[in-house]
Amino acid sequence: MQPGFTLFTASTHHDSGRGFTRGQSLWLSFYLRAPHMSVYYSGDGGYDERFRKIFEQYGAPDWAIMECGQYNEAWRSVHELPEEVAKATEELQARNLLTVHHSKFTLAQHPWYEPLEKITAYSENKPYRLATPMIGETVRLNDNSQQFAQWWKNIR
Repeated sequence: MQPGFTLFTASTHHDSGRGFTRGQSLWLSFYLRAPHMSVYYSGDGGYDERFRKIFEQYGAPDWAIMECGQYNEAWRSVHELPEEVAKATEELQARNLLTVHHSKFTLAQHPWYEPLEKITAYSENKPYRLATPMIGETVRLNDNSQQFAQWWKNIR
């Protein structure tokens, strides 16, 4: 890493059931602190108290990149529901939210566009800004005026 950049790791709550033996790997989240910006990446994981603790330990990130998709009520211990993503983002006191882990493939039984519709609704009147770029669209991290269309409404 370059001077001035610090990367912190924290656990996340996800079952490591890949391979022949369960529980052999650790799932992580990452907090990157740079001279003029900080970014938190949640990785996969269910909602718990770690978001509040991460804020207390590292401060409010400029960007929270949060998994928000491929969820199911039965899997909520390992994949957050959209309302939990909104709550976790508030607990982090992030200034911006960028959701990932949605709109690319079907693992869960919800429609592919549902995570975007739900997180948009849950993010109304919240203290953070929601970024919903179309897959492949550039996100200008230092541009608070960048607008994002609700592109998923025109694709079915």
